[in-house]
Amino acid sequence: MNFKPVFFLSFFFFSFLSIDAYAKPLEVGIILWRGETEIDQAFVQKLKSHFTDANIKQINVKQNIRETAKTLNITWQHELKDMDYLFAFGSRNSLQIRHLLKEIEFSGTLISFGSAAELKKAHQNRHLTKEKLLLATTIFSPEIFFSTFASLLNLKKIGVPYNLHEPQNLEFLQTLKRAALERQIEIVPIRTKPNVKTLKTQLDRAFERLDDIDALLFPSDSFLLSQAEVLNACSQELNILAIGVNKQYVQAGTSLGLDSNYANLGKLLAEQVIAIEAGTPLLDLPIVQNQTGRIVANRSSLKKRQPQLLKKLPPNTRFIN
Repeated sequence: MNFKPVFFLSFFFFSFLSIDAYAKPLEVGIILWRGETEIDQAFVQKLKSHFTDANIKQINVKQNIRETAKTLNITWQHELKDMDYLFAFGSRNSLQIRHLLKEIEFSGTLISFGSAAELKKAHQNRHLTKEKLLLATTIFSPEIFFSTFASLLNLKKIGVPYNLHEPQNLEFLQTLKRAALERQIEIVPIRTKPNVKTLKTQLDRAFERLDDIDALLFPSDSFLLSQAEVLNACSQELNILAIGVNKQYVQAGTSLGLDSNYANLGKLLAEQVIAIEAGTPLLDLPIVQNQTGRIVANRSSLKKRQPQLLKKLPPNTRFIN
């Protein structure tokens, strides 16, 4: 009996399936927290340049954690099982998604962009848990902040508005206080609740009880970033220098900031996906971070409020306008 035709057909059939599986377009979901940003735009652009037929779905949950749950449980209920990657913007958003995915049919890789300690710990423990997680962060380095600004601005007392509902803000404050203590700099936390209608009133009441603040430091928080104009209005009324840890603050009028380079973070995340698809073990890939000490500055804001600083800024300062 001749088995060659049967063998040949079987070989051809399974080879066809293998090629078909390999050629299957990449399925990627992106859950935005506050609309499109440079990180997700760069991520998609880089991914599309390598996987031209990638199927990418995006949804903006508009800083609403209930919308995140609705997206996973209802809107994308049937798509999730076929998704290769799920991109989550923001610490709070990522933490919620990680929790919800435990009860959902999803075998892909979660890509998180956030600075919460829990995310970093989860990434570090992947060899034990086998969790399929990639992480990018703009982990704010107090050492870089103080080495960049402390002597330049002669800082002694810094006010820090923070969003009470975001866990990473408390972690940020604790780290900042420890580093400030070594330099005999006082950190004054200014509690705020994420309410657009009352934020200005909250800040005004807080500032009534404060004095001798050398500068305000605006943290990397989605709600506060979305209210940068309100924060800047307060600093202008009080004639207090403002520094933002994200260049989006500077674009909105904050005098000074640090360059976190979201676009490069997005590109580096996409390169990790490309590496995985080429055979690199996911567990070998590090946390993506790109925090430098380069200053970003709003030239027009400085001219109006602290023109003397323009001559003191280092040569590599990047001016937004």
